[in-house]
Formats: sequence, C-alpha cells, structure tokens
Amino acid sequence: MDKITVDDLYQTSLTLSREDRQALKNLLLENLKDEVWANFGPGDKVKFKSRKGAVITGTIVRVNAKSVKVVSKQDRYGYTTPGRNITWTVHPSFITAA
Repeated sequence: MDKITVDDLYQTSLTLSREDRQALKNLLLENLKDEVWANFGPGDKVKFKSRKGAVITGTIVRVNAKSVKVVSKQDRYGYTTPGRNITWTVHPSFITAA
C-alpha cells in the first residue's frame, strides 16, 4: 500500500460532499481527543514552555479536542504568583509529564 500524503487527503476531501467532510472532521477530532485522553487526564501534573521561554508546571483541569487547560501558579515569565491561579490553554503537543 502506498503512503498517503496530506496533499492527497486534501485533494480527496475536495471531492466529498459537505456532510461527508463534516463527518470526516468529527472523526479526526474525536481521534485526536482520544489520543490526548490516552496520554493525559484531569489531575495529571504536566509542564510546558511559555512563549517567553519559562518552564511552567501545573495540573490539568480539562482536556478538549484541540487543547488542554492547565492551572498553575506561575506567570508567563515563570514567577510564582501566591494566592493566584493562572489557567493556561495549551496544545497537547507542548505538554510533557512533570
């Protein structure tokens, strides 16, 4: 079997009806969500890098199809903010186990 490229998938998707494209989108999103759930879940301790380069550690509070909500006491520079929780929305590819 030949390897299918993203371009091949795109070209094929152009021939699908609107309903079939929507069904394909739902399948892909559900598959992505299943992969995220397989690796991480609410309550797991994780870490990731902020846009400023600081390593942020926190706890997952919610897993969505395309993102993970992480609560931390650290701001974008990595400084601890006592008495204040910051909720981060992070793509699952950026998080690792803490």
